[in-house]
Amino acid sequence: MAPASASYRALVDAALRRLRAVDPRSAGPLIDAVVAEAGELMPAMAADGRLDRDDVRRLDAMLRARELPLALDTREALSEINLAAAHAAGDAALARQAAQTRCMLLHAVAQRIDPAQRRAALKRVTRRALDLVAEHGLEAVDPQLVADLHLQAGNVFMRGFGPLDDEVDRGLEHFLRGLEIKRAHGGDPAERQRLEDLMRRAAHYVVDQTPLRSLFGGDPSRAWRRLETALAVLEAVGPAQDAHGARAELLQLALESRLLDAAEPLLQALVQAGDALPPRVAQELPLQHADWLAQRHRPAEALAVLDAAPARDDDQDEPALHAATIRANALRLLGRWDEAEAAFASIEQRCARALAAEPGRVSFAERRLLAQAHLGYLLARRGRTAEAEEWFGRATVGGDQAPTPDAQLRVADLWAMGLYEARQWDEALAKYERVRELRTRIDEATADPQVREGLLGAWALTESRLVELQIRTGRAAQALQTAEAAKSRVLRELARRHVPPHAHAAAPQDARMQALHQAWAQADAEREAAAGAKGSAADPAALRRAEARLAGLRELIERRVQAATFAAAPGDDESIGVDAMLALLPPGNGWGLVCLHAGHEGSAVLIAAPGADGATAAVEGIWLPDWPYARLLDELYLPWEAAARAVFDGDAPVADWHAALERVRRQAHAALWAPVAARLAAHGLRRLLLLPHRLLHLLPWTALQADAGGELLDGIDALCVAPGAALLRTLHRGPPAPTRNALLLGCPDADAPLMGAEAAQLARRCAAQGRAATLHLGAAAHAEALAADGAQAGAVHLACHGIWSPDGLRASGLRLAPLPAGSPALFGQQDGLVPIPALLAQLRLPGCELAMLSACESGLARRSAADEPVSLPLAFLLAGARQVVASLWPVADDATLLLMDDLWQRWLAGTPAAQALLQAQRRLRGLRAADAADALLACRGAPAPGADPWLMHDADAHLTALAAQLRALPAEARPYASPDYWAAFICFGAPAADRPPRS
Repeated sequence: MAPASASYRALVDAALRRLRAVDPRSAGPLIDAVVAEAGELMPAMAADGRLDRDDVRRLDAMLRARELPLALDTREALSEINLAAAHAAGDAALARQAAQTRCMLLHAVAQRIDPAQRRAALKRVTRRALDLVAEHGLEAVDPQLVADLHLQAGNVFMRGFGPLDDEVDRGLEHFLRGLEIKRAHGGDPAERQRLEDLMRRAAHYVVDQTPLRSLFGGDPSRAWRRLETALAVLEAVGPAQDAHGARAELLQLALESRLLDAAEPLLQALVQAGDALPPRVAQELPLQHADWLAQRHRPAEALAVLDAAPARDDDQDEPALHAATIRANALRLLGRWDEAEAAFASIEQRCARALAAEPGRVSFAERRLLAQAHLGYLLARRGRTAEAEEWFGRATVGGDQAPTPDAQLRVADLWAMGLYEARQWDEALAKYERVRELRTRIDEATADPQVREGLLGAWALTESRLVELQIRTGRAAQALQTAEAAKSRVLRELARRHVPPHAHAAAPQDARMQALHQAWAQADAEREAAAGAKGSAADPAALRRAEARLAGLRELIERRVQAATFAAAPGDDESIGVDAMLALLPPGNGWGLVCLHAGHEGSAVLIAAPGADGATAAVEGIWLPDWPYARLLDELYLPWEAAARAVFDGDAPVADWHAALERVRRQAHAALWAPVAARLAAHGLRRLLLLPHRLLHLLPWTALQADAGGELLDGIDALCVAPGAALLRTLHRGPPAPTRNALLLGCPDADAPLMGAEAAQLARRCAAQGRAATLHLGAAAHAEALAADGAQAGAVHLACHGIWSPDGLRASGLRLAPLPAGSPALFGQQDGLVPIPALLAQLRLPGCELAMLSACESGLARRSAADEPVSLPLAFLLAGARQVVASLWPVADDATLLLMDDLWQRWLAGTPAAQALLQAQRRLRGLRAADAADALLACRGAPAPGADPWLMHDADAHLTALAAQLRALPAEARPYASPDYWAAFICFGAPAADRPPRS
């Protein structure tokens, strides 16, 4: 390589000499080394002016014109060096031109590779070219080249594929994209027709392989993705009847995998097609429709569909037995027990005759086994235990072939359910423990995160029954462990789903990362322009190009981002005993633990109190059969959520919000808290670690109204809400970090002018207590400041807007100030919104004692498949914060300023955050108008260092006006008495021990 002080031209010459000196057939490792060494020198060359952009342009032109008499591999290596130089020079147009040249050469290299001998190399070259397409937006520059690259990728991934090949889906996707580009930009019609014929044949082959889905290792998601991609291809190339056939196969797989939400649109499309369906699809559709209705627990409709379907001639063929099974299940769901028993007995006999004629037929054997298990269930629920055991014994053996793990699980589940419905609690508990064992085996054998998350619904019913039965049989400690293990399992799957485990961390100053973020911002701007501003028409083709580029960039960024957040937590430490849970509590002072588990047949309240002087911990369980999960959802949470959303969106008056809050305060207290209040008092518990389950995370706990008209707030001294005990133990194994600086960010605007005053006031509080603080206000309060200074902060306070969007996690997060132009953004968000997935992946707050999210709706959670929370508090806890304070609804600017100021005074003086929050809430609730006015005026002051004086001047004027309004009220008035001013904020995380005040 050239000396460190050489010019770019000398560096290229030195690289050429090294490359020419080796045999091209064995030059691969050397080429990689030369390119890597050159790339390392580029930033320094750009910094000291040795990187001449004209030299980069000249080399690019020579590579395009093939003026260099070099082997193709060598020219391709030089194009990589030249692209790195263009990046280092910071010239986006030059980088795009160099990337186009590199793609042309990569395409040529790929055409020369023998796929039979070097398929891995071919895939690597093709992947690199498509990454450059996404990063630099080359589709808009050279669409024909990009289309050829996609078609080349399609050939690479489809070549030699078999039914178990993982990359067929990607090949079909690349074919689709290449066809779309060629259709949009013209080209040879005959070539397009050949491409469509090739795609149609490939898609048909994929659909034909659907019966082989059992070869996919019991993992239906691979077959699902493949069929879904094949369906998209057939919809693109036609004819419509072919697409209906693929849709029917996909529907059948969804029904067999019990993916009922995914099955619904497929079923609707087939029903609406009517006479246009192929004969085979039309014949099977009534059975699929009835099956879906029965699985949706709509048995009367399922029977009606079956009665209207044509009768089957052969009562032993597969469709006829399937129809009979659906009918028997519908009769069982309707409670027509005698008819259901006769139907399952008939199915068992018909399957026996069919197996006698055709031994070893797997589908008949499994259907017979399940019929036997249903007969056992129907007998068990009637108390005919001996007969039931006989049928379950036959089903467990499984005839000539051993039952599959899934069949064993379904047999065990029916056995346990029959004993449960017969109220044989101890026997049912033993069977459900067997069900849990079988589910665990299946879960551990399934690697795909989507499939694992889909299994959580089945897990929920099993664990709900286990918790109930353990309470009913006097095993409260086991019930607490079961409930917490269930929660930990869900959090583990959510972690796998929302943070890609294969990614790795990238430093903020990483030049490649900055280039990717800038590319994202440009592509995002192109998408906005293509979508059309107000009054202008959208450009569909440009919009598709921009979205495709954004999808590619997201993949590139997520490859470079992540991190170790979930390396050890929480699923690897699922099991946690009662003693370990209680070890999370500070010693003494009335701390206890309350687990609230929302089950299918009722709710469980589990109370754990530490034993005095080394005595055994006391664990008590209470079963609430009148409040199952469905009732909590329909009567308690959803009406409140709907009313709140309507008010906050401006579609309903504020009075509706107050009424909804009052209703949920009373109902939640009566349903969940009143039954246990006396038991908490009996144990002397006034400081609580609350472990809610599912949607119970989203209830306003501090606002619950007691029977005598008081507040739950008055009966306790501290309340911490945590996602799960196992998660807390995993995150906080070590001792707390030593006290460090506070990081304060304030992002005021016209809607919330006091956010800057809030952060500045807290900086003054820190100074008065002798604690150093870093303050960022206005335009300086951006995500880069949070990422850089948060890593060194012992406390973080964010006074900003919180965004909670029904559009999903990527549209929900914190609104900080926009980043300066050219700064690396979290997932390319230059407008200031830092979404929850970005925080999950990138935020690091090691040693943070307390994170205060002083923002609207910052504590709300996205309900997942099993209704455990994915939220901002979870993201901050996983980032390292020991405690997080966040809100459940939009909060008033002035009330939040007063609450946060009081909370910080108490916390800085040594009061733990959970206690300080409740004390500040009590004070705000009872604050008189005159005292509130004085407190607001005390928050005025000179701008903090670095603050915009005009920004602070506006806040001071607003505070003066608010104080005048308060002084106009009667002196004894309590303007903030309503819980909507003070009850929104909850303390999440592990409780902290009392600490001495700072001197």
